[in-house]
Parts: sequence; structure tokens; C-alpha cells
Amino acid sequence: MSGEALTRAFFAEELRGLKESFAAETGAEKVIVDLMLRSGQTVRLEGEPVCAESYVAFDRKDGAHKTRTVLLYKSILGVHLSAENEKRVGFR
Repeated sequence: MSGEALTRAFFAEELRGLKESFAAETGAEKVIVDLMLRSGQTVRLEGEPVCAESYVAFDRKDGAHKTRTVLLYKSILGVHLSAENEKRVGFR
């Protein structure tokens, strides 16, 4: 499975460029990154990931609770990018 897994280099170097390109193409003010796991679940990548040799870690905030998620690269099937545009109501 070594050739099938995303790597440290992807999260440390390539993901930022993919997000920037996607933002430019879609006009997104913010790009949301969801990780698709081999288990069928998705996890939202928040903040800047810490990239170790065999895993990626990132912190998430849920209300007053702060949690740290650690995922092995081999557990990640893919990455989903989506655009979040600021929605304004009323006058500018």
C-alpha cells in the first residue's frame, strides 16, 4: 500500500498550492479541506497541519473544546476541496 498513500510531502508542500489554485479558479474567499478516509468517513482539516513521517496532525475547535486529530497517511484516501464565500446581507 506504500504507493497508494498520500505522503508528508503532499500535506507539507502540495496541498497549499492546490488550495491557492482552487481559490483562484473559483473566486473562493476560503477553501475548505475535507479528508476522505478509507473507512468511509470524512474529517475536516482545520488550521495548519503538522506533518510527521507517518502521520498528519491538526487541531480542531468545537465550541470551547480544542481537540487534536492525528491520522496515519495510509488511512487517508483522498482530499476534497470546496469553496466558502462570504455571504453578505444588506449594504456594504
